[in-house]
Amino acid sequence: LIRRRIVVAMMVILVWSLGVGSLSAESDDDGPASTPSASDSTNTPEDDSDEDSERSQPTKPATNTRETKGATQGPLGLAWGMPLAEFRALGCRVVKENKQGDVTQFILKSTPNWPPKTDAVTIAIHKGLGLQKIRWIGETITGDPFGLAGQEQYAQLKKILLKKYGKPASFLERTGMKLFKENDEFYECLKYDGCGLWNALWDTKTSGGVILQLEGLGRGAGFCSIVYEGP
Repeated sequence: LIRRRIVVAMMVILVWSLGVGSLSAESDDDGPASTPSASDSTNTPEDDSDEDSERSQPTKPATNTRETKGATQGPLGLAWGMPLAEFRALGCRVVKENKQGDVTQFILKSTPNWPPKTDAVTIAIHKGLGLQKIRWIGETITGDPFGLAGQEQYAQLKKILLKKYGKPASFLERTGMKLFKENDEFYECLKYDGCGLWNALWDTKTSGGVILQLEGLGRGAGFCSIVYEGP
């Protein structure tokens, strides 16, 4: 009887051990449940680097519109108070000429409204206040010893300015006051200080003033210019 009990017990142990082994094998086939890892994230290292790159990029400062806010329209399609960046945004070709303190003078190679018979346009830009002065320079007049062509061009420009600004506050159109007194020395006289002056001045509501002038370069040569002062 005792021997039979021992045999039965051994059979039970054998069956139990076989059942546990099969269960263990099934568990190994299925594999353990995986836990999410960093590599399962939807962001790849490239994505992370892109985001970090974007975050590392300095924020572009807002465009400074203080100078041009409420700016008064000026000549040649420009506006008083314009900073240099706005000239380039308009497509103007700008060449630096000289600097004095906070004011820098530039030569414009083109403007939005480039008048006919233009030789050059210069501008003065203040570091904090923007555009403060414009000087239009007409093409050089040559072969004109008596100044007839120059006076005609001057008269045409004066007529345009009269229509726009009204009667000038002052004007002086005279030569022969000193040294160069001959009729064919017109431009020599205008060039020589104190001999002659051919200009007109307007005080305007939209700027500090407008000056039209016929200037001398030498015998038979000169040019017209218009200077606009900012408000």
